Amino acid sequence: MNFILYDGIEWKKLFPITLTRPVSEIRLGLFSIKERWEKYIGKNVNCVITQPFLSEKYSKKKYSFFENILLINSSFLPNEELIQILFSLKENETIFFNEKMIAIKKKFFSIKKIFFLFQEYTKKRIM
Repeated sequence: MNFILYDGIEWKKLFPITLTRPVSEIRLGLFSIKERWEKYIGKNVNCVITQPFLSEKYSKKKYSFFENILLINSSFLPNEELIQILFSLKENETIFFNEKMIAIKKKFFSIKKIFFLFQEYTKKRIM
């Protein structure tokens, strides 16, 4: 499975920090948000989707298409309960918290379709 962190709309609320780094690269104590996700899921994050002006530096992989992905909003912090829910998701299932999408599992994903993704899910879970 490919794990992808993306900057949700919340990145605007984190100015000026997010002018120089994606949300997932913000440090909270010793670890960044990305490092916390990697620790909980037990694998490296495959890609970080951020604002275009930061993509050159922080998006290490230049792929535009992924298969079997779990797309996670990096403004949410992982915990054991959330990780269990994420790993139990079926294809096109989405997790929401207060009407904000936390994650979605997709079989195929094109980075160019990131802004249309939120209209494509078929089921949702509300935390």
